Amino acid sequence: ASKVVTVSQDWSKRLGRIGTRNVRVVYNGFDHTDEVTMPIAPSEKFTITYLGALSKIQNPMNLWKALSELVMDDSNFMKDLKINMIGQIDSSAASCIEKYGLTQFTSFSPYIPHSQVSSVHHKSALLLLLLMPNSEPRAKGLLTGKLFEYLASGRPILCIGPEDGDAAKILHETHAGTTIDFDNTDQMKQTIKAYYEKFHNKCLDTNDSMEINKFSRKSLAGEYARLLTQTIQTP
Repeated sequence: ASKVVTVSQDWSKRLGRIGTRNVRVVYNGFDHTDEVTMPIAPSEKFTITYLGALSKIQNPMNLWKALSELVMDDSNFMKDLKINMIGQIDSSAASCIEKYGLTQFTSFSPYIPHSQVSSVHHKSALLLLLLMPNSEPRAKGLLTGKLFEYLASGRPILCIGPEDGDAAKILHETHAGTTIDFDNTDQMKQTIKAYYEKFHNKCLDTNDSMEINKFSRKSLAGEYARLLTQTIQTP
């Protein structure tokens, strides 16, 4: 092939290690037209939202444990907490949520129309991105389309996944959220508590819109066009 295109830096390196040449990265992105045009205020509850399919291997057992401890430690947190699980959620997650006493704070919903997704994002205080544990070979390069839709919303993102992965780097560059390894319960607890305090004080951070714009599909289409032109013109 004259060029090989993949969607993350780690996967590009992995392809290179098996002998693939001329590998380029063009990220997945978001469509500005999917975003709501009118401002939507977050819910009065401290709402943590997960949207999409969730497999057994993605189930963040330590996150449910951290949330349970925060509920027991802080009566205000208990009063304000709401967890939205929207999409095809593996039964292991529901079992863990019940085990840690979080069922009363959690709502499970099937998939919603794409036209409603942006509104759900904006009403949330915190968006949950669940990747895979470090033990999974492809975890570091996993960049789901969900990440970029989350970025477009401007809401803070809590990513559970490799702290040295591509998703973590993007969240750091855009100031859009925090990444914590699957096994770091204490850090999850501290981070959620910090987000809750900002929510309580009405000062939740937003992300860097200038950095995020480079992940718009318009910008990425331009990258692909330049790549195609370069490929055609190269002898």
